[in-house]
Amino acid sequence: MTAEKYKRLEIVYVFSILTRRVLPLALAVWLALILRDLAFAALDASSEAQVWITLMSEAKRTRLFALAFGVFAAWYGLWERALRIRTETRLRARIEELEKRIISSEGLSA
Repeated sequence: MTAEKYKRLEIVYVFSILTRRVLPLALAVWLALILRDLAFAALDASSEAQVWITLMSEAKRTRLFALAFGVFAAWYGLWERALRIRTETRLRARIEELEKRIISSEGLSA
């Protein structure tokens, strides 16, 4: 492998790490900042403490926040469960395939 190909592969590897790891985190931070600025504008507040005091001072808003967080937590739990089931199914099939390959290469019968 030439040095130029190695350097090109290195650049692709770094770019893939940036797009898979850093980009989603940067988008989440950007979204959080936008939501914070929207809360400041909607509540005419100048600090985060004022925003939280205003939001949590009414029981109706507090219940809505609790409901929103609860629904999000339930959705996230179901999504993680589905992901775990898909992963287990995929890995179980892969393990069986590899075990068959090992058994056939050793000349043993199952």
